[in-house]
Amino acid sequence: MHQDAKDFFIEQANSIDKSIKVVEFGSRDVNGTIKELFDCSKYLGIDIAPGPGVDLVCDAASWEPDDKYDLALCAEVFEHTRDWSLICLTAFKSLKKGGTFLGSCASTGRLPHSAVDGGTLREGEYYSNVSKNDMHLTLESQGWSEVETFYNQECSDLYFKAIK
Repeated sequence: MHQDAKDFFIEQANSIDKSIKVVEFGSRDVNGTIKELFDCSKYLGIDIAPGPGVDLVCDAASWEPDDKYDLALCAEVFEHTRDWSLICLTAFKSLKKGGTFLGSCASTGRLPHSAVDGGTLREGEYYSNVSKNDMHLTLESQGWSEVETFYNQECSDLYFKAIK
């Protein structure tokens, strides 16, 4: 994870109550993690591959939550999957009413990079930046409220916050 994305999560973590329950989609530590920023009472890390930071190996696009969480996180994942909008729906299903969904992803202008190690894309690996407009429309159409999207032109990143 690059520093600009981490800075977004640092800023958000400063206002988070540490007694909450958190679920993170795409939690495997490839090149940095946000887990230590959200040292909460319960933290569940979900990823499609095993590795550091992963508690449950499964596809977040089809995962059925067994609990309700206060906060859902997704950092630098959506550009690596065609199913990013389904992960947004999973986040919605996993949160309590009033819960918050925070995320970051590559957006317009960002160069492709691998989900495996952050380097060059491997043959057959999916990659597509997510536009601010697509993110905003997707979240609103799924029933999220107070949708905020922020485009960071310096690093071509998109950050978002939405409330269930």
